Amino acid sequence: MDKANNVVSIVDLDAGREVAQVPTGKNPHEVAVSPNGRSAVVSNYGSQEPGNSLSVIDVVNKKNTKTIDLRDYKRPHGLEFINDNEVLVTSEATKTLLKVNIKSGKIVEIAKTEQVTSHMVAYSKSDQRAYVANIKDGTVSVINVAANKFLNQIYLKPGIEGIDVSPDGKELWVANSIGGRKR
Repeated sequence: MDKANNVVSIVDLDAGREVAQVPTGKNPHEVAVSPNGRSAVVSNYGSQEPGNSLSVIDVVNKKNTKTIDLRDYKRPHGLEFINDNEVLVTSEATKTLLKVNIKSGKIVEIAKTEQVTSHMVAYSKSDQRAYVANIKDGTVSVINVAANKFLNQIYLKPGIEGIDVSPDGKELWVANSIGGRKR
C-alpha cells in the first residue's frame, strides 16, 4: 500500500516481486482479500478531508473495478471479509461498523459501536460475531453480525488497535499501541 501515491500493490509471493500497482482513492489505509482470492477491498481514509469510499480491486486482472461511496460514513479503516461478496468496514468518524456488499456496491447493514475511533475489525465465522477495536475508548465492541445487533463492550485500556480472533472463535487477541514496559 502506498498512501502517498494512492495505489495498492499486488505482489507475487512465489516470485517475491510486485506485479502491479492499482490506483485507489485518497490515502488508502487497509486492504482485505476475499476468501476466494479474486477480489480485494481498500479503505480510502482520506487526508485533510475525510475519505468515505472503498476501492474494489479485481486481483486476477489487476485493476480497480469499482469505487463504493459510503456517504456519511467517513474515515473507513478496518476491513474483514465475511464471505466472497460482503465485507465489514469500520468508520472511525461515525462510531459504526458497516456491512457492505461489494457486488451491489451498497451498505446492507449498519451497527453502532458508540465508541471513539472504531479502528480495526476481526470476524469469527464460528459464532458470526465481529470484534471492533476502539482506540481512544480502549474497548472492544462485540457485534452479532447475523442479527446486526450490538452485544457488549469489553473494557481494556486506551490504545487498542490490532485485533484478531482464533480460527475456532474461542480466543480474542488484542494489541495495544500505548502499552509496553515502564523503565
